Amino acid sequence: SARYILIAGETPEAVTASIYRELKAETATARLFFESVRSERMEVIIRDPVSSSTFFRAFGPPRPGLDVPLPPGVYEVTAHLFPAVARQFLSVTPGSVGECVFKDAPRAALHLKLRDGTGAPVPGKITAVGLGPTPTPYFAPDDPVESGRGWERFKNHVFPAKDGAEVELPAGTYLLTASCGPEHTIAQRTVALLEGERREVVLVIDRAFATPGLVSLDPHLHTRFSDGSNTVADRVRSIAAEGVDVAVATDHNFVTDYRPALAELGLEDELAVLAGTEVTAPENYIHFNVYPLEPAPAEDGNGAISALGGSPEALFQAALAKPGSFLRQVNHPRAGSLGYFNNYELDKETAGSAATGFSADFDVMEAMNGPVFDRGNDQAIADWLHLLNRGFFFPIVGSSDTHAIDGEEPGYSRTYVRYAGGEGRALDAEALLAAVRAGRSFVSNGPVVALKVGGRAEPGDTLTARGGKVAVEVEVRGAPWFDVDEVALIINGEPGLVFPVAHAGGAVLKFRQRVELNLARDAYIVCEASGRRPLYPVLQVHARTATDAALPYALTNPVFVDVDGNGRYDAPLPREIRTVGENPYPETRLP
Repeated sequence: SARYILIAGETPEAVTASIYRELKAETATARLFFESVRSERMEVIIRDPVSSSTFFRAFGPPRPGLDVPLPPGVYEVTAHLFPAVARQFLSVTPGSVGECVFKDAPRAALHLKLRDGTGAPVPGKITAVGLGPTPTPYFAPDDPVESGRGWERFKNHVFPAKDGAEVELPAGTYLLTASCGPEHTIAQRTVALLEGERREVVLVIDRAFATPGLVSLDPHLHTRFSDGSNTVADRVRSIAAEGVDVAVATDHNFVTDYRPALAELGLEDELAVLAGTEVTAPENYIHFNVYPLEPAPAEDGNGAISALGGSPEALFQAALAKPGSFLRQVNHPRAGSLGYFNNYELDKETAGSAATGFSADFDVMEAMNGPVFDRGNDQAIADWLHLLNRGFFFPIVGSSDTHAIDGEEPGYSRTYVRYAGGEGRALDAEALLAAVRAGRSFVSNGPVVALKVGGRAEPGDTLTARGGKVAVEVEVRGAPWFDVDEVALIINGEPGLVFPVAHAGGAVLKFRQRVELNLARDAYIVCEASGRRPLYPVLQVHARTATDAALPYALTNPVFVDVDGNGRYDAPLPREIRTVGENPYPETRLP
């Protein structure tokens, strides 16, 4: 049985004291002093330095001191005196008072401008990273107490307006990085700021290469209308700053409309937006996006699909019944307890079986959730290849699933769609989404891949090649600030050819190759490109191991090759997902 207690108090430290009294835990006092705090808000976090477990957190107006009860031990105390960041270790022992003093840092000012080579403003971002002993700054976040949403983990970005952005920084040394997504160059500048100094810095970036016929799409984004930490305006700014062309709002069980914020910010020529929702069942057994949808203020969830529809099949069918809904996108299918494929026990080896209640009645599948190949994305991609081997074609998409900004940058990953229509205000949403449904696309956190088979067939197409002899052409491009180290052709789920890539000194063209294949039977061909150097600091994913790092990665949808001449791709395995075992979520089914 579970026991719940609601504890309230006038201050965070009073609530903390009540919790420890209820737990009958021995505590001592940690006394914190704050001097010369200049910011209107401050945040204090006390953590266990080994496990990083949080023992105390408070956000609010500056206070001269805090007395915090803590169990005996050693703690890391972080004071965010926006934008200054200070850390100290503190020992708390029984019968004594542990003390530490935090002083705000002297300040300097920067006026930051972001321009292209012609001097025109660019809707990108500038990040500031502290060098040497200078801590990375934490610019004041939106008040989480007022919003009732989660704290941002850190905030060191600036989105300069056309006339620039004025920022205050602690005196010190910083690396400034200007960027606008993987199709632009970056600019970096080291600045050493003295107390009281004010300086103007102009950073220049340019489009590194053109992408005619391609549009970049991020179809999985969150704001405060569900569990995100950012306002709609900040979300829209962050999307434009990463060079994304089309964004889909997908808050949990709510239809969020980005259009008013887009118009107010004057970004309608840079970005097109669509509304949708992430259908999230109460038990989290399935998460899937539905888009586009039209916001409906008179309906629950602003027009969202009810998540109480019971089985996956019932939810998928309810999504189809919504006016205008076009795509049902299964999200992060192998993300722990939030993964649909995990929860319904899809066979990891061949995708040949699943638990009772599993439904394949969806349209597209999220293969890259976020920028990191690991963390469940690797198994989701393996599942997708197994499903292709069984004749199930769910075109893959890449999404950011961002709930914040720094460390969860929108557009990483993204979906590049082969689309010949207009952009911005002139977007033909119906044509774009039809191309997504057809698989005329690839997923990427940076590399731009062109795959062509038989001189004309591209991802999503079927090519008839009697006898099985086909030419395959691959080209990979990317901005100079990241590398591609390997390109592979995957044929019917197996690595067919693997090409090591020699770095070309920051060149845009990373790889180009034409090969002849002799296929013995019908086949699908996909292309994978990867790199070994992290995308930091454009992407601020902090990694402890190589598998945690955001490394360059792209994967195309398949080109199908009909070798026997019957006009279709015949999969090597039966089109079957057998039912094995009981429905793991029978209580979710409604009459």
